[in-house]
Amino acid sequence: MRRNIIILVIVIIITFIACFFCYYWFNKNEVLLVSFSEDPVGYKEGRHVFLHLATQDTYHSLGYGIKTEMKAEGNIIEINLFTEYDNLIVIQPEVMTSKSPGPARTSLDLGKIKGDYRINIIYKDFIDKYQLSIEDEEIEVVSLKNRFSDLVEVKNLSGVTDSNQILKNYTINRK
Repeated sequence: MRRNIIILVIVIIITFIACFFCYYWFNKNEVLLVSFSEDPVGYKEGRHVFLHLATQDTYHSLGYGIKTEMKAEGNIIEINLFTEYDNLIVIQPEVMTSKSPGPARTSLDLGKIKGDYRINIIYKDFIDKYQLSIEDEEIEVVSLKNRFSDLVEVKNLSGVTDSNQILKNYTINRK
């Protein structure tokens, strides 16, 4: 009798551990492509740095967006990705401007910033972390921890990349 109880407890513990690892190890439903750029003109006070997010999934039109909220406190910038029923909230455009399928995207203006910043992107129970260093000559981006997002190099101001090569870091020359 006692042996059966011990076996039952061991089976329950193993099941709990397996469920825990399955949830946190394999729960990568959405993958976001993360990139940074800067607009050197167009702002009276100087250059603005932008964070671009794009889904790997495609939608009916290029105009779909991602619902986010940005908070900045000191040198930490948090981007909260809204979810509903464990899915990323994608905003359908009011007017379809393109019939071409494409990813849902959003670009967030981080402002005219300089120095070192920690970017935390929050999705469900996960936090992906990036280090952003902005100096006079260059902007360096380093992927510190990523669970649901991948860093890609942006090729133009709209956040579109020429390739989906996943990077650990990259540098934008500001000259």
